[in-house]
Amino acid sequence: MPVVSIWTNSSQQARRQYGIRIGAHRDRLLVPRPTALTIELEGGATFTKPLSKAFWHQCPEIRDESVRIWLKDQNLLLWPPGKPPRFRFELVSSERLKIFRGNVRT
Repeated sequence: MPVVSIWTNSSQQARRQYGIRIGAHRDRLLVPRPTALTIELEGGATFTKPLSKAFWHQCPEIRDESVRIWLKDQNLLLWPPGKPPRFRFELVSSERLKIFRGNVRT
């Protein structure tokens, strides 16, 4: 099963945004290119975000406050530098991903 990682924009806790980093899976799995992506967080929220040009070129992450809440519920808001939490996911459709609970250790 493929894996996604967590993205954050800052080391300052008060200013952090969190997201699901799709990474290399973006071009391989999201065909045809959807204009929005629905993320289902197992045991958490489901949200839909529009996909910008930046998502397809340099920023392959989906940001949402729901990700922070989901991570907090799993005690995963902080991690060692360069070792973000990673999660298995399932491609439900070309416009929907289900992210499973449980950090994948590498």
